[in-house]
Amino acid sequence: MFEVKKANNHSHRRKNGSIGYGRGIRINGKKINKYFSRKTDANDWYIKMKREKELLEAGIKTQLVPMKFGDYIEEWLEVRKAKNPISTWKTEQERLNGFIVPYFKERPLHQISTGEWENFLDNLVTKLERSSATRNRYRTLLHKLYQDALRKNFVGGNPITHIPIWKENHFTLSYFETKEDCEKYLVHALREHVAAYVFGAISLNCGPRMGETLALRRQDVDLEKRQIHIGRTVERATGNVVNRTKGRKDRWVPISDDLYEVLKGYMAIAFHKKPSDLVICYEDGRPFSENTLRKIHIRICKKADLKPIRIHDLRHTFASHYMMNGGSLYDFQKILGHSNSKMTERYAHLAHQHLASKANVVSFSASKLNTETRPRLRLVHG
Repeated sequence: MFEVKKANNHSHRRKNGSIGYGRGIRINGKKINKYFSRKTDANDWYIKMKREKELLEAGIKTQLVPMKFGDYIEEWLEVRKAKNPISTWKTEQERLNGFIVPYFKERPLHQISTGEWENFLDNLVTKLERSSATRNRYRTLLHKLYQDALRKNFVGGNPITHIPIWKENHFTLSYFETKEDCEKYLVHALREHVAAYVFGAISLNCGPRMGETLALRRQDVDLEKRQIHIGRTVERATGNVVNRTKGRKDRWVPISDDLYEVLKGYMAIAFHKKPSDLVICYEDGRPFSENTLRKIHIRICKKADLKPIRIHDLRHTFASHYMMNGGSLYDFQKILGHSNSKMTERYAHLAHQHLASKANVVSFSASKLNTETRPRLRLVHG
């Protein structure tokens, strides 16, 4: 049985001279008192706690399991480590232990309010000079861990839900803007190593992530159906191949005519000698590492006299040209493997720019009419 006893309103004068208003309630033999600066806040809190008690008595809600924020984070990270890529787990660990845990370590998880979390997130921007995008990443992380806490009955609700997402700065892309630059890149990639050439051709024509391309096997390339299966990736933190992608969804990406010719010749010749079934590897079957490919990429850009974009920007190059050539956002999301449309929409402005350049495809006016036949324009006064 739950015993609930209404406590009388009481107030007390604080050391600074202000008056604090308190309410109390007893639930299951435990008395809970809380003080507020305003009487209305004290009454609102009491009504909320009374409702909590009613839900507990009705069996609709179970009593919360007390848990300190710091203890919960340790437990949560252990579970995440077993289920997620190690690189993702390390990022979450650094964000939590580096910024969040020091502030809230000893606080009960269920007592940290929405207002406190919103102030913390906003201070990342205003005081620590982090970007709006970084603030939003922290918000997403907190929302995720509170959802897991909610399922385990450590909290009665998710305080992050009502915190607004800040508008982020316009996503700026770095990519090869012309077809000539892309072809120049591939010419110099072939001079470096045939595997680097094939890597560049796949990246520029299909847009997979670097780890996904390095994990490709012979059986993942279907020349007959002209498609590549993306279902594995090289984990950046360990260098190991794992049977999942960043979005955790397998996908098939189409092979263009030019890429088909590249892969047809490469697959016919290279795999007669290779002891490995990896597509991107040395002649003796050793895989290329991400660091090695980055160094090769830097040399290619320098020797080809191209602007020094990142190797990941080869994916952006594919994405940008896909949109500028009229590709649909829906198909684009499937090809790139984005888990939601928000990532895809970062490229939407390129499609808008492309459409703006087509404004004069259909254009009518009366400007060529002579003065005798041109109708007079009248000003209509309201």
